[in-house]
Amino acid sequence: MLRIIFKTAMGSWQLKMAKTFKEILEDLKKADKKRYKKLVEKLELFTKELLEALEKGKPVSKKYRLHQLQNFRYKGILYPDAYDAHLGGDTLLIFLIDKSSKTVIYLFLGSHSELFK
Repeated sequence: MLRIIFKTAMGSWQLKMAKTFKEILEDLKKADKKRYKKLVEKLELFTKELLEALEKGKPVSKKYRLHQLQNFRYKGILYPDAYDAHLGGDTLLIFLIDKSSKTVIYLFLGSHSELFK
């Protein structure tokens, strides 16, 4: 399930989850297991596609509307090199791509109104 994918490297790229991201997932799991399960499936598909795309130097599917954010702030902290991807509906994934260490770091998950206050 989700934990296996997050601990598995795809080629030379690896994925890490920030503490805040893990907390958001746990809160969702407690609040709405059905929504959590659907979201985990979407995250697994996106994660696989993202890591494969980075490994091969190709773009991610346009359905995710992936783009780099300009000076994204969350709770007062600046993330100047963050990206976001649309996982469906109003659900966004905010993450970093560190090309030097070939690591993707998932930071936040939520709706536009939750993440862009």
